[in-house]
Amino acid sequence: MHAQLYPGDMIVLYSDGVTEANNPAFDEFDEERFIEVLRAHRTEPASQIVQAVIQAVTEFAAGAPQADDITLLVAKRL
Repeated sequence: MHAQLYPGDMIVLYSDGVTEANNPAFDEFDEERFIEVLRAHRTEPASQIVQAVIQAVTEFAAGAPQADDITLLVAKRL
């Protein structure tokens, strides 16, 4: 399988610990919230996108214990 990336395109690889992160009410961060964060920060460098996702997940969790690993890789075509 081949894909062509154009300037500004990105590839995001992540573990389910991102989308399944829970808050104190046991709601999940979910894919919709994850995609919203990615879209909101899509023009930023990859490292800042990673930080934005981590911050969004941390704020969403609001101190709830982390039940799974959180792995995230963002690669962007410059």
